[in-house]
Amino acid sequence: MKLKILALSLIVVSAYISTPASAQIDISKFPLLNASDWRTAERAPWSEPIVIKDEFDGNYLAVLDKNYNDNIWNGYKSGIISNWSRKYLRIYSYVSPPCRGYFCQRAVHIRESNRVSIKAGEKIFKLEGKNGVFTLNDEIAYALKTLDKKTTRIKVMFENSGDEIVNDIGEGTVRSWKTVYFDAQMPQSQNTANMTTTAPAPLPQSQNTINTTTVPPVPMPQGQNK
Repeated sequence: MKLKILALSLIVVSAYISTPASAQIDISKFPLLNASDWRTAERAPWSEPIVIKDEFDGNYLAVLDKNYNDNIWNGYKSGIISNWSRKYLRIYSYVSPPCRGYFCQRAVHIRESNRVSIKAGEKIFKLEGKNGVFTLNDEIAYALKTLDKKTTRIKVMFENSGDEIVNDIGEGTVRSWKTVYFDAQMPQSQNTANMTTTAPAPLPQSQNTINTTTVPPVPMPQGQNK
């Protein structure tokens, strides 16, 4: 079988991702991107499901989202790239000041984030991480999978500076969450809460007594007895 080699180490593979619940998804239709490329790739398949190739942790399904600002007037560049996978959210933020002179080499400064807030419908999940890596539990994965909005936002906070950026998440990424989190199930606590029924309120004791009390007959006046 021939493998079609694409730019930036993107290839098509034949494999399956399975879960303990026997749910499977065929990843052969998704492009493969080397783990070392997702932060710096200029032509990565943004906002669509892909497979990240990681020789240490194993291949994983993900979607990459990118927001950037390239100012043509002052040459200032900045951007936020987020890598959404089943277990982790990875955030990469960079700023690149303008480069002056013919032989100037543009510098790129990396900003590490340690906190992020994810807005999923009416819920806001606040996460703490390290070096831009955040753990996603089942509740968050299920909320992203079932999000009924076309777009949403995250708020990214950076270490040692206190700066924060509100970052838009577009339609393609939100739509791809349904694939990335395909096996996410409703947490048991939420499922139990939805199935709970409310018992009828008991009748107050005073009303109960009144309803069961019988009224004795009125005695006939003495004069009418003779």
